[in-house]
Amino acid sequence: MSKISVIVPFYNVEKTISSCLRNLAWQTHEDIEIILVNNASTDHSADIAKDCANTFPDKMRVIDLEENKGVGAAKNAGLKEASGDYIVFVDNDGVLETTMVEKMFDVATKQNCDMVEGTAYIPGINMLMLQTPLDCVGKLDADKKATLIARGGLFTTRLFKKELFDGITFRENVIHEDSENLIKVILKADSVGVTNDIVFKYNSGAAYSKASNDPLNIHKSLSDAMTVINEEFLKSEIIKDDKIKEAITFQLMQHYIDAMFNVHNSNGRFTSKTIKFYQDELKQLKKKLSLPAVEDNEFAKQKFSAKDKELYTK
Repeated sequence: MSKISVIVPFYNVEKTISSCLRNLAWQTHEDIEIILVNNASTDHSADIAKDCANTFPDKMRVIDLEENKGVGAAKNAGLKEASGDYIVFVDNDGVLETTMVEKMFDVATKQNCDMVEGTAYIPGINMLMLQTPLDCVGKLDADKKATLIARGGLFTTRLFKKELFDGITFRENVIHEDSENLIKVILKADSVGVTNDIVFKYNSGAAYSKASNDPLNIHKSLSDAMTVINEEFLKSEIIKDDKIKEAITFQLMQHYIDAMFNVHNSNGRFTSKTIKFYQDELKQLKKKLSLPAVEDNEFAKQKFSAKDKELYTK
């Protein structure tokens, strides 16, 4: 069996990390290394992680970072240490099924997939999440890649061949550090698979809370992600296929809606004057990036709700 490297960045999660580590330690796939990346925690998270690593020294170890530079830095540190043929990234605030790695690895090897997605359960909103459509399973062509890019999703419910990350690093000191990298690995992948089995369970909607609830940080990170995606894929003209360009443009449009939603739902942290300032800033960015009208993007026409369209045209 090929070794699988599981990378777990963590920071100040002493209340939730134990359940995550317990099910990691008892994964049914035997040929596994678990790399716990302590992102300069100031609570007892590192002590809990090190106790667990001492209990399972053959499969688990802790890397201590001296400075917290965001989840991206922790993922980069984990990738440097990873020796497996496959990579799994794990959110420290969720609970893995003990069969998670085995089930995704089984699909990857039997179907010769570069990337496998498992189903996640979000109990806070009672929702199952699987972003890969069944008609995209198997060998990927440009249309399938465009569909996957438009669907987006999370790193933490997927298994990847490590070679997909050759030459890829995550941006540091930001959230939404993986926006452009999911596009990159989809473009590099030759085939994908899925398992309909639930492999991961988030704690009370954690998939949507991310690492920060600071609306200013979210605003800056979404704006930066939009700029990076545009420069790396569209402005550079590296993408030649029109359908893939349209899917990447749709991701920019989706980021814009998320940013607008963040500004308008800042839970009282922004004054009305500040809301207008950031709203105008986003409108200028939308103009700079030449984002199209909803009716001019096929993915937006299909996927945007009435509320999405309202936020996009504000």
